[in-house]
Amino acid sequence: MHGGRMSDDTQTEVERLVGIAQLHAWNALARPPAQRDAHLATCRDFWKHYAAAYTTSEAQCDGFADSLERATRELLAEMEKNIAVIRRAGGFRMVEDAVRMEPGRSDALTLDELRPIFRKIIGR
Repeated sequence: MHGGRMSDDTQTEVERLVGIAQLHAWNALARPPAQRDAHLATCRDFWKHYAAAYTTSEAQCDGFADSLERATRELLAEMEKNIAVIRRAGGFRMVEDAVRMEPGRSDALTLDELRPIFRKIIGR
């Protein structure tokens, strides 16, 4: 299968791993910059433990954890770049933006406006 199309099982597993890396990249991005490396180190320990369910090879477990950590860090870097571009264009404001926190701002969402969004998210 070298150079050919991945099997459906392999494709599914690759998509899962990319999803895991994306989730952990977003989680790291949500943390203060000084805490991101520690968070990713903890994730790496979990990934190594996960790999141990499939192999007894310490080298393979480390390789899996290293690969997922590298992918997560690459995604995190891309996310940071994209957020910076969007913010410069004025299309995205982070929570810490003082303007967003001013009382009475017309662009602030109220609790009543958030309820339908939450209902959609939880499937009600």
